[in-house]
Amino acid sequence: MRIRKILLALSYYALVILPLPISLNADDSFLNIGVIAPLSGGIADYGTAFKNGVNLAQREKLNSSCKFVFEDSKYDPKIAVSAFRKIVQHDDARILYNFGGPTTEALAPLAESNKVVLFTSETEPHFSKGRKYVLRFNSPSEAFGGALSAGLKRSGYKRIGLIRTENQYINGVYHALKDTLPDSIHMSELAVVLPSQNDFSTIITKASVADYDAIGVFLLPGQISLFYRQLQKQKLSPPTFSLDFLESASEIEASGSTVSGVVFPANAVDDSFRIKYQQAIGNEAQIQYAGFGYDFAKLILERVCLEAKLPSTSDDILALLKNSSGQGVNGEFKYVETEEDDKYFAFPVVLRKVEKADLVTIWPKVGS
Repeated sequence: MRIRKILLALSYYALVILPLPISLNADDSFLNIGVIAPLSGGIADYGTAFKNGVNLAQREKLNSSCKFVFEDSKYDPKIAVSAFRKIVQHDDARILYNFGGPTTEALAPLAESNKVVLFTSETEPHFSKGRKYVLRFNSPSEAFGGALSAGLKRSGYKRIGLIRTENQYINGVYHALKDTLPDSIHMSELAVVLPSQNDFSTIITKASVADYDAIGVFLLPGQISLFYRQLQKQKLSPPTFSLDFLESASEIEASGSTVSGVVFPANAVDDSFRIKYQQAIGNEAQIQYAGFGYDFAKLILERVCLEAKLPSTSDDILALLKNSSGQGVNGEFKYVETEEDDKYFAFPVVLRKVEKADLVTIWPKVGS
């Protein structure tokens, strides 16, 4: 049994690292773009929203030379690797987008060794740093932590407590917040919990005794609503701040009335796109990722697919994408390449606030 496990592990390692038998110039007149995202399971809202955004952009920018191919990762690295193989080998995709940290960990070395351009949703630089073909399609954690730090300073808080789930994205924003908080604000970490934890009553009691000015709720979807329900059960309603998982009507509804007033950093989403998306899809669940899908699709369609001759290599594709900038539905974006060999597309980050069942942008103010 032990030998079998070792062989399986080695075969998976080889699957991830060894180049695939692919040809990136099989047909210079047509280009497939792959999207690997969770379209089912607990965080399907994110992948579905991204897919919806891509489809909206593609309907507006009809282009017979480019087609988007979608695969469901179920947020599982092994399934994502299988999807990568299918899209690259069978569909001959030359550009991929992948959602999620665990799946990007598996796909980044595979994309690099096969010279396939891989966009990722992740905010942490280690995914793309030192890799030629991996690009992050999001601002770094520092942008989210910095925006939240500035908001907490404006609120006049002096003592804050924070609970967080052990998670790559959450950890990145937490450390960015910690690094950018002014000396006038002291932050204590109440607890670090696992994604499976669902009882926060002891932590809530601990926080109430400590008498913080505000509490940071850096938890995952599902955990957030449980935390606020348990807060309400203890008849407590302290000022709180959180993360962009609250850009979800279902999470807000499940959280109850105690979630009203919570502030969180998020990507800016154009109001006209919100209206268009609501009319087309009927909801705004994780709309910032719908915005990313829309902006990603338009970037590829306009910068790559409108060329008189489609690029035949990944290096040609990178040359077309480098130094790109423009006005997207998630705000004005630009390509950034650092001295540390990190590459990403930066987008504006705003502060949002839950007001009863609605979400409003509180910073920057419109017109400021």
